[in-house]
Amino acid sequence: MSRPEFGDDERQLRPREEDSARDPVAWLSAVFYYGLGQSLFLGLPALWLAFLAPVRRLEIVDATVVGMVFVPLVIAAGRLGLLRVGLDRFGRRWPTLGGTTLGVVGSYRVYLVRSTLLNATFMWVAYGTAWLTSRFGSLPWFEVAAAIAVATSLAYPWLSTASRRGRLARATFQLGGIAALLAVVDLLAVVESGFYRYPAVLGLALFLVVLDALPLVADLRGR
Repeated sequence: MSRPEFGDDERQLRPREEDSARDPVAWLSAVFYYGLGQSLFLGLPALWLAFLAPVRRLEIVDATVVGMVFVPLVIAAGRLGLLRVGLDRFGRRWPTLGGTTLGVVGSYRVYLVRSTLLNATFMWVAYGTAWLTSRFGSLPWFEVAAAIAVATSLAYPWLSTASRRGRLARATFQLGGIAALLAVVDLLAVVESGFYRYPAVLGLALFLVVLDALPLVADLRGR
């Protein structure tokens, strides 16, 4: 029996009556419980790094807050099926997380993938916005942060797949988020200042990326 692809277990894909886009309660559940809740929990390393940024903290925090608004909205829209028409054109489904996910073979990896994606998303939003607005002063920071948050989270159906191409794209996306942070924060100066927790948490985020990339490395070595 073949193992299910991440987010493709039939129990997760079965339509549920309570998940109706016309139901305000379903929207509240999808936005705050599934969207904001998983962002705060699974994206905690990136959020910690943003809210305790040693440089340009106000800009970075402002962009992160924008991301914390728009990312849950995209997750809720995907969960409620509002993105189904567009995704069906590409043969994709929104990768949902829920209680049944924990009962699926390899469920820890489903959460690991989403955690690394959320961490990378918030790094792109926070530090990508800070870098772009510093290089191009005419860019409005709110629109830039919102655009990055929406665009990166809309890519989750492609970045969450277990295919070699999907894993390569995900690793590139994850490392790009860390590169955006390093383009804004002088990590050596942070270490010299004695703020050791910052590189430690960044190391945790990088460890999650490496852990997620292990199947890709084994796949490439077996070619």
